[in-house]
Amino acid sequence: MKIKQASLKDIESILGLWIEFHEAHHEDMIKKEKKNAPHLKKKPDAAERFREFIQKKLLEDDAYIQIAYEKEIAGYSICFIENNTPIYEIEKIGYFSDLYIKERFRGAGLASRFKDNAEKWMKKKGVRYASIKLYPKNKKAHEIYKHWGFFDFHLEMRKVL
Repeated sequence: MKIKQASLKDIESILGLWIEFHEAHHEDMIKKEKKNAPHLKKKPDAAERFREFIQKKLLEDDAYIQIAYEKEIAGYSICFIENNTPIYEIEKIGYFSDLYIKERFRGAGLASRFKDNAEKWMKKKGVRYASIKLYPKNKKAHEIYKHWGFFDFHLEMRKVL
């Protein structure tokens, strides 16, 4: 399986995977916690908005999008650099935004390769700290991220008003 930095011609393939990812993942997160439902409801034009987001990120110097492929696209990863709240000494953080591998390609180390490539890219950009978010009920992802060296740092809580 090959991994490359994505280009504008890869937008539709990434968008297709994003749709697949969100349908399965959000359904699973809602099954595990009904309170998630309103927070995961997408706008009718969500796919178009995500297409624009990908296009914008592909043109930015502080974003890194990868795809895994052989005969077809097997997965994608989106990372970008964010400014931290200005009161902290750590000024920039590498943020893992999306990481998705089609089910039949999982277990072959693609996600770890995406992570390794992204970390190399972040280091070249002078970034020394990375962040990744996940849903608390996504135990498998939590274990993988811990294995990669991430630690629990911040917990976001929500409520309906």
